[in-house]
Amino acid sequence: FRHGLRLDPLSMILNTNVAHVLYFSRDYQRGVEHCRKTIVLDPTFPNAHADLGRLLLAMGKPAEAITELEIARQLDGGPMNALGRLGYA
Repeated sequence: FRHGLRLDPLSMILNTNVAHVLYFSRDYQRGVEHCRKTIVLDPTFPNAHADLGRLLLAMGKPAEAITELEIARQLDGGPMNALGRLGYA
């Protein structure tokens, strides 16, 4: 991912993939920080909000997670897994 981000630091997919790696590494705080930076790049990208919601759930912050997952759902329907996470939260 680092090489891809060097080539295209504004790629929303690459930025959210970094958040995936941080999630699966259980580095939730860094993942949250990365998602928030990604959302600054494009606040209308639903995957960034969905990933942020997943990370916040993992950190035991369901109220904040629900907010982000609702945003993901409202943005063009959001990724399908965001709805499942919203139900879980």
